[in-house]
Amino acid sequence: MGRWPMPGSPGGTRSDVPGAGVSGCCMRRGVAALLLWVAFVSWAFAAGVPRAADASGGDASRVPGPLRVTVLLEHEPLEGTFAGLVTKGVRDAAGSAMVEVRVVPLPEDREEALRRAAKEGGLVVVSSDGFHAALRDNANNFRRTMFGCLDASVRAKNIMSVTFADEQGAFLAGAAAAMATVRAGIPGINPDATIGFLAGEDVPAIRSLFWGYSEGARLVRPGVRVVQGVAGSFDAPDAAVREAGRLLDQGADVVLLAAGNGNAAAREAIRAKGAHVVVMDVPDVGDGTLISVGKRADRAAAAVVAAARGTFPGGEILTYDLANDGVVVGELGEAVSRADPELARDVARRLGELRREIATGGIRLKSLRERTLCDCQQ
Repeated sequence: MGRWPMPGSPGGTRSDVPGAGVSGCCMRRGVAALLLWVAFVSWAFAAGVPRAADASGGDASRVPGPLRVTVLLEHEPLEGTFAGLVTKGVRDAAGSAMVEVRVVPLPEDREEALRRAAKEGGLVVVSSDGFHAALRDNANNFRRTMFGCLDASVRAKNIMSVTFADEQGAFLAGAAAAMATVRAGIPGINPDATIGFLAGEDVPAIRSLFWGYSEGARLVRPGVRVVQGVAGSFDAPDAAVREAGRLLDQGADVVLLAAGNGNAAAREAIRAKGAHVVVMDVPDVGDGTLISVGKRADRAAAAVVAAARGTFPGGEILTYDLANDGVVVGELGEAVSRADPELARDVARRLGELRREIATGGIRLKSLRERTLCDCQQ
């Protein structure tokens, strides 16, 4: 790259132009002009060239130009799944040429995928256990990169975390399930006071869901039995169907589905047997659905992207719950309501009472999640 020409000359210093070699005020003006030019060029270069996102110090901040958002997923972002909601929330929030979105599903090496994305800078969004651990172990090495941590808490100056009080929604769903079981007027309901819970994996967030579901059920029907099945993976539809069959064989006539990408197949298998489901993360009130419970992962993802486009609140941990509509519970399914209108009225009344008790602190639900995976503020 050639040098900038000196001010006042098209190609450098010339001795054959009038006034060349004259010192004094002209020379001083020339020097002043040169210094002013150098200052301008330095400012323009610094303002227009973003810095690399490495571990050399400094805090996460926006740089000029489009915001790059990388979404790292352990599971396929299918419609009606948590990963699908995260992806939808990011894309909806982008909605502008000033945000570039890249979705990376199922990388073989999660830590390497996170480090690669972090080196590119911008915002990196993670929302599952494997990536939560990778973020905890690597965030401090990329302090100029912003991170969004959904469904877990990692506290650091370049991380905004959003977690969910999903045990609250599960508590209300368990109450509804316990009220519905043994209701002879509903097709598919048997005389046994047994309800089921189908998990994809045994992880803290799922344990919290199961605990809330069981507690809500036992509050309204103390003698109810809650049976549980675990598919072994959130990406195992065949195993989810197998576990769902086992729960039905044990007498469950209502099953909460928390099996990730196995939910759709399990739901169809349960409906084929005439039983009912509690669905997660989609407002599904079709035939065979007792009630729906959702974590608004789309809202959480959109909030992180919006924050990254402005002043990023690194170190902040938000909790989405019933009170702020970050956790939502739908109405009783239409088919069940038609079959038993009295149950529909009773469920609406009782869930309203329980929701108010949770809001006022009359009912305190503990979370089995880890409060923070890491307080990485150093």
